[in-house]
Amino acid sequence: MSGPATDYFTNSEGVNLEHGMKVVMARNSHHHGPEDGPVYMQIADKPTLIQVTDLNNNPTVIDLAAEGISNAQLPPGATIVKAEALIENEVQAPVNPLKRLQESIVFSALFGFSALHATVEPCHPKTRVEVQSIIMSWATNPYSKRFLWLSGPAASGKTAISMSIAEALSKQHLLGAGYFCSPHIRSSNLIPALAHQLIQDPRLGPLRHELLGSLEKNPNAVTDGIEVQFEKFFLDPLRRISEGYRNPEWRRLVLVIDGIDECPPEVSAGFHVPSIQKMVVNAFYAATEDPAFPFRVLMSGRPVVPVQSYLAKAGEGKALDIFLDEKFHPEADIEFYIRTKCAELLANFPEYPRDWPGEEKILTLVRKASGLFAYAVLAMWFITHGKRLPTAQLDCILGLPDVTTEEKPFAALDALYAKILSGEDGDAVLPAMWVAVIASEPLQSLPAQFVDRFLEPEGLGAVRIYPGLASLLRIPKSEDKTIPYKLYHQTVKDYLDDPNRCDPSFYTTPTQRKEYLLQRYLFVLKDHEARQGLWTNDQERDQFLDSFASTVPHFETWISELSSDKVYFKPEDYLACDVDWFMRVLFERLKGGAEAEATQAIYDNVHRDCQGLCTPACRHWRSAITRARREYSYEAPGNDCNCCTAL
Repeated sequence: MSGPATDYFTNSEGVNLEHGMKVVMARNSHHHGPEDGPVYMQIADKPTLIQVTDLNNNPTVIDLAAEGISNAQLPPGATIVKAEALIENEVQAPVNPLKRLQESIVFSALFGFSALHATVEPCHPKTRVEVQSIIMSWATNPYSKRFLWLSGPAASGKTAISMSIAEALSKQHLLGAGYFCSPHIRSSNLIPALAHQLIQDPRLGPLRHELLGSLEKNPNAVTDGIEVQFEKFFLDPLRRISEGYRNPEWRRLVLVIDGIDECPPEVSAGFHVPSIQKMVVNAFYAATEDPAFPFRVLMSGRPVVPVQSYLAKAGEGKALDIFLDEKFHPEADIEFYIRTKCAELLANFPEYPRDWPGEEKILTLVRKASGLFAYAVLAMWFITHGKRLPTAQLDCILGLPDVTTEEKPFAALDALYAKILSGEDGDAVLPAMWVAVIASEPLQSLPAQFVDRFLEPEGLGAVRIYPGLASLLRIPKSEDKTIPYKLYHQTVKDYLDDPNRCDPSFYTTPTQRKEYLLQRYLFVLKDHEARQGLWTNDQERDQFLDSFASTVPHFETWISELSSDKVYFKPEDYLACDVDWFMRVLFERLKGGAEAEATQAIYDNVHRDCQGLCTPACRHWRSAITRARREYSYEAPGNDCNCCTAL
């Protein structure tokens, strides 16, 4: 019996076709059988039957006979459809542009969201008054320059100032959007997040209409590079809005963007961090010169050379540049902050003298701070929350070395970090390695719950009781399953990364950190069953495996880089791994080609040591890769490997 092309999926009534489902059609087909039982497909003369079942619901395709149809026992009434080829089409459901935009955003970087405000505080009341006054005057003067660059040394209080300004603008309904950059949030999040916050403002209805219409036509714009995103999310929609629909209020709105020096590089773009920073500054500065772009921009960051050089040329006379140096009298603000915190502390210790800790000690703390607000905040936290009484904690800080010079401007801050990392009793209960790796890729953007379990037995469970830890980083509550750890201040990472600043007992090289994480990676591959007790339900297990799979490309790249022979693990380590389990994790949890790239990298690493014939370790991994290829219909790597052809 022969006939036209048969579509066993879409010709059936009541079939529920969802977004992403595969629709399979048989072309140039003929079939035989009573058609009152299950239907099987055979492509040309390939020795495989595919069963198409349950046509009136969500159809499935099941591989019945990988060894050929002669061994297959078909039930009565079975129909076999033979076709020259199968054509697969993926069902594309209508895209909700707002939902697509929301799914692409990390909201914890946006002003107004609790996850941000839990780690970023505004200036202490009555501090940084002068610089805030200058910025607010700029924001409210209709004739002022439309771009403001706020810069200053590390730990000078830029982020606190930005948060204070964002709060003040929000109260006056002048904040268009606020974004606070972080090393663990990709740079490509910046533009979509700002756009999303902007279109929540009812005054920007025309922009919302144009932007969402554009996203409906180009849903992948959320993954474009920064410069392309800027055109698609801001300039193109704004240029399509005629003058009659523009609200004069738009020109009063300010975009606050803090910490662009913390924007991580986009790996696929191939730029170094300074290039990404310059790209962001260039996009927003150029936009303020475009008549279609109505918003003012306040941007802050450390004074990195590419940005400073760009603004010195392009922004000369057109941008307001504020540098946080001595002219803003940071010592006076720091002294006021310390006095205020000491007064608050006295309320809990009525037995202390009313003038505690005394003029001399307060001024010594101010001198040690050397204009760095980060030091003042950390010192007062140490005094207030330490294991000992505040008097003992204060004396401990005052006794730390503090020879601050032009060559070592962070000496006092570094000494305080060293004290915290060594434990209040000097017992080093907080491993500096642990702090360093959670603040670096690939762990810095992953949930704290995963990090704890991945680093077992050296996860946070070993150090959570240490009180000094909370002064360095945000520790999510145990019920917050998706929140990552986050350093309160980038200067912690600066300290740990710089061998000239970091205490030798705490400093670790990038290679040492990679080797440490690779050992944890190997531990999971060898002993994943031992981790079954770490989660209480399937959801927790799935969350762990999703995060674990995302780390594989990083680790396999490191393995290929770390030794001259390109083989990091020993053969006995590779042989001890449960590769079948590992392959299932990769193929079920990595998508969009990432699973193919990771598998190829894995195969390259285990195969590089083979000379003539493959090693037992290589054959062990190759066999598992081949089985996974058959199960998931994926072309296995290594097809040109003569020594593996027998597999």
